[in-house]
Order: sequence, then C-alpha cells, then structure tokens
Amino acid sequence: MLDVSSLGSSLSARLMRIRFSRASLWISVKIFLAFGLLALLLSRTSFAEIATALQGAAPLWLAASFVIFCANIYVMARRYWLLIEKAPPFPSLLSLVVIQTLFTNLVASGAGAVSYVGMLRGKHKVSARKSIASLVAARIGDAVILWITLAYSSWLVWEQIQPLHWLIIGILTGLTSLFVFGALVLCFHKRIAKRAEWLIYRMHLNHVSPVKDLNRAFAAIAEISVSDLVRVGMAVTGWSALLGLLHIAFGFCNMQIFHISVAPAAVLFTVTLVRLISLLPIQAFGGLGVNEVTAITLYGYFGVDITLLAPALFGMRVLYYAFNFCALIYLPFEKELEARTG
Repeated sequence: MLDVSSLGSSLSARLMRIRFSRASLWISVKIFLAFGLLALLLSRTSFAEIATALQGAAPLWLAASFVIFCANIYVMARRYWLLIEKAPPFPSLLSLVVIQTLFTNLVASGAGAVSYVGMLRGKHKVSARKSIASLVAARIGDAVILWITLAYSSWLVWEQIQPLHWLIIGILTGLTSLFVFGALVLCFHKRIAKRAEWLIYRMHLNHVSPVKDLNRAFAAIAEISVSDLVRVGMAVTGWSALLGLLHIAFGFCNMQIFHISVAPAAVLFTVTLVRLISLLPIQAFGGLGVNEVTAITLYGYFGVDITLLAPALFGMRVLYYAFNFCALIYLPFEKELEARTG
C-alpha cells in the first residue's frame, strides 16, 4: 500500500535539496565572478602601486568621504523609518540599518535584507510584510532617481559615450516602461486588489496559509487611497533623491582622495550606471570586482588614466570596507540616544 505521507515528505525533502543546491551554485557563480573580475583589474596594477596610492591619500577628502558615508546610512534609516510608520524609535532603527549596511557591503544585498527584516521582526515586532514592503518601496524610489539621473548625465556626456548609446537608450526605455506600468497599477490598484481577492476565493485558495497572507495584503492595499500612495511615494522619492546626491558626492570625494582629476559630469554618469548595475542580483561582497571593472571601463571614455585609476579603485575598496566597520562605533550609543529622544 502506498504511504502518501512518506511520499510527500520525500518529495518535499528532494525539492528542498534542489533549491539549496541551486542557491549554492548561484552564490558560487557570484563569488567566482567577483574574484575573476578582481584578478582582471589586478593585472592592470600591482600591490606596491596600491600601497603607494593608499599612502598618498588626501586626509581632508578622506574625512569628507567618511562623513558622506555616515550621512548615507542616516538618510537610508530616515527613509525606512517613514515607510514602516516610525514603529521602532529612530536610534534603534539606525542601528539596524548600520548592521544591514555592513551585511550588504561585506556579504550580499540579500544578506542585508534578511538581517533587516529579521531584526525588525524579532526585536521590534514589525511584521515581515511591512519591512519587506519598505525595502521594495526604497528600491523603487532609488530606481526612479537613477532613471532621471541617467537621462540627465547621459545628455551631458552624450558625445563622449557614443559606443554606449544603444545600451543607454535600452536601459532608459526599459525603466520608462516599468514606471508607466507602475503608474497604471497605482491608478487602478483598488480594482486590481479586488480582482485578485475574487480570483483567490474563486479558486478556493483562501484557506491556504501563504495565499491567506497574500489575500490580507490585497485587502489592505484596497483600503489605501491614491492620495496616500502619492504622498508616501513623493516623500520616498525625496529621500531617494538626497541619497542619490550623497552617492555622487561620495564618488567625487573618492576620486579626489587619490588625486584623480575627472569632470563632475563623468562622475555623475559613472556613479549612476554603477548603482544601476548594483540593483542586479549578480554581486557579492558589496559589488567587489563588478563595480571596479564597470568604473574603470566607464571612466576610460572620459580619458582617465587607467594606470592611476586601477590602484585607486583598490584603495577605494579598502577604505569602503573600513568605513563599514567604523560605522559600528554608533552601536554602543544607541540606548543613550534612545533615552534622550524618548
């Protein structure tokens, strides 16, 4: 006689093994890509040149870069605080974002997201649905600003990036299509949510646990007015715009740390495209290798000397990791600041 329960358990275990093996394979691919590209960049320089670049770092620009890095974390925390309706005290949320940033930049963006959602749920009882929604909304805000910035920066340097014209047009067209689709969803979100609820009940899926949670989400969406969505969207876009400015300033300061002369328009274009690529799930260790090779390729269109830029990019990576650890200095002061603000 066929044991259905044991068959189901066996099938479930097999599916889990397949998913784990696929995830492990993808992680391995990302790590291989990171170190492969890093080795390619290292072929353009040497450890002695990297050490020389770090020794010659401009201290004032270095300090400015660290201040901007910290400001970036602060603004990210403010944006999340708005999106989760100011549930935990801000000093506590800032600590979570400091840790999230560390995991994102030293491991992977997925690790940062998991740490953020897990700590919000475990420490502050914020639902996973709300914290995940805040991550998604923040990404959408970043994408809108990057779309605008890419269009403007490309216009500034259009004559210098002729080989990239079709790539830029393709990216802008794709983002425009996504935003038009998003605007339509925004306008008709109540109708879409009600239709989804009807479909769930019609298919008798309303008693299945994950679908039940999805149904609750659709019901909550249906209750939100368009004016509230627009208001929150504008606020998120505003914080995202400030983050965009900080990223550009951070990129410019990093070039000045290593005495590399480059036009602000070139920095604007390069930083924007590097950030857009960072949205793709192909990176590990904070974009190690991917960001550097992308930057050295793009700056090449603006006449930046690769022999100076290659060791400088390694130096920037070392400083970037150091900044992440230095930001942990804030954590012991969380309780004191929370007591003052409370």
